[in-house]
Amino acid sequence: SIYVKESYHGKGIAKKLYLKLFAILQEMNIQTVYACITVPNDKSKRFHQALGFKQNALFHQCGYKFNKWLDVIWMEKSIGQYGQVDNFIPFSSLSIDKINKCLNNLYVCK
Repeated sequence: SIYVKESYHGKGIAKKLYLKLFAILQEMNIQTVYACITVPNDKSKRFHQALGFKQNALFHQCGYKFNKWLDVIWMEKSIGQYGQVDNFIPFSSLSIDKINKCLNNLYVCK
């Protein structure tokens, strides 16, 4: 999950974080990512759609938030090549070099 403080919305921070996360997940051989959003939340839904997510499920009154029951949508996005894939690689098994490459050396892990 990625949450950005509302005063920082619209600055491209969440998009940059998601793209870095997708790069790392691809190194782990993850094929699909999912977003679970309580609705109504048009801002989050539009954001995810702009990143290529498609809604694939709607569950009625299954999320409890702000002292009320809300619907929840699930959205998905393919980030991998389907077909023959290599085994899942845990994050803890990724080399620092691979992680830094995904982050474009934004931060050098120590």
